[in-house]
Formats: sequence, structure tokens, C-alpha cells
Amino acid sequence: MKVLKNFYKTTKPWGFWKAVYEELKKEDPTCKINKNFWKDIFNCIVGVVWQMTFVLIPIYLLIKEYDQLFIVLILMIVISIILKYTWYNKIGGQVPILR
Repeated sequence: MKVLKNFYKTTKPWGFWKAVYEELKKEDPTCKINKNFWKDIFNCIVGVVWQMTFVLIPIYLLIKEYDQLFIVLILMIVISIILKYTWYNKIGGQVPILR
């Protein structure tokens, strides 16, 4: 239980953690449940698409499909900006260029 409470305290997972949360709440009354399920799912889905762009860019470059390469580059830039504001800033990250 000690390991589970430490994990819950540091990661704030959502899902079936009620028993761990109740035990942790006894020790730390300020502990709160993560209520950002939909934002987290959105960031996961967008993050998967973002990672796929890193695979597609060299492929399109090698097969000389420059139209698709341009589309994927634009998509990667747009998704990077979205993730900057919906995920990266929330974990305390700072990108010097976008400050």
C-alpha cells in the first residue's frame, strides 16, 4: 500500500484508485482526485498523432512525396503548439522560444 500511495501522490492517475485515495486521504487531507480525465485522454490521442508525424516525415522525405511531407510538417507544428498549451505548460515545462 505504501508504494501505491506514493505512486498515486506523484502521478495523480484516474481510474479505479478509490481504495488507495481513501488511505492517502487519511494521511493527507489536502490530497485531491484527478478530475482531468477528458483532458488527459485528449492529450494522449493528440500525442500519438504527434509521434506518428516523426515517423512519417523521414518516410515522405525519402520517397520524395513533398506534398505529403509539407502537410505532415504543418500538422506536427500545429500539434506541438496544442500540446504546449494543453500538456507541457501544465507539468511546469517552459519552451524558451514560446515564452
